[in-house]
Amino acid sequence: MNRTANASILVIAIATVSLLAVCGCDAPSSQHATINLTGTVKVNGAAVEQGRIRFNPTKPDQAEAAEGPISDGHYKVDNAPVGNVLVTFVGLKKTGRTVEMFGKKAEETVNIIPTKYSRGLSVTINGDGNRNFDLK
Repeated sequence: MNRTANASILVIAIATVSLLAVCGCDAPSSQHATINLTGTVKVNGAAVEQGRIRFNPTKPDQAEAAEGPISDGHYKVDNAPVGNVLVTFVGLKKTGRTVEMFGKKAEETVNIIPTKYSRGLSVTINGDGNRNFDLK
């Protein structure tokens, strides 16, 4: 290679490294506090068989929403936002009946979350990674 080609490669390499440093490509996308949560979800003392739980931030300076499955009354959610959040639930229970859905037979399930929680439950999440819910 000649000197011009070597100089061009060096300039491109330096520009690439500088661009990566400025972009912060190694930095995590969110600098907001999060916590890994585990716990239980019950309705009137009975474990929710299956469903989903979601922790929604209430302020723009919090981490993004995080959610996870509920199985046999237990859940695990990673990277939930810390602070005041709105927790939403879907809790399903099998009725024992079979219904036809999209031309196929399936077990019927109903949402058992009380309607007063349909818009969510406001809670404060902080240092403790265990949070249990008994919705009545």
